[in-house]
Amino acid sequence: KKIVKLPEKRLYEMGFKKGEKLFYINRVYKGNQKPIIMLENFLPLSILKDFDQRFVGTEPLNAYLEKEYQIKAKLSHRVTKAVNLSQEHAEILGERKHAASIQSTNKVYDQFNRLIDYGQSHTTSNYYFQALISHDELAHYYLETQPKEQKDID
Repeated sequence: KKIVKLPEKRLYEMGFKKGEKLFYINRVYKGNQKPIIMLENFLPLSILKDFDQRFVGTEPLNAYLEKEYQIKAKLSHRVTKAVNLSQEHAEILGERKHAASIQSTNKVYDQFNRLIDYGQSHTTSNYYFQALISHDELAHYYLETQPKEQKDID
């Protein structure tokens, strides 16, 4: 967690106003003690006064904003795509540089249509594959696609 001041071009690309100071949060979620997804959030300090001093970091972000600032997340615009991990993201996730990843970028707007959160997540290269196919599904596929003679030999 830290306050960041990004270049004007980056602020514009993210949707924030010129000169905006942002609070940056980076969280890594693990499964079986291994990183599976990294979440990065940028929050505008012009809207969230003293956020950098008040937010502990363990509470769910949207619930915290509603409770402490009476700000409700009303609209979310998400774009998901396949990417290759940067060196920085790869190191955080324990991956090799350029490993395949699912990236999700999310802009969250409040009840006053202000951008209150720019978030981006990256997964480990095998995260989605583990969730998509099980051992039983693989065995069933193998048995259904092999010629009868091959199945009898195995």
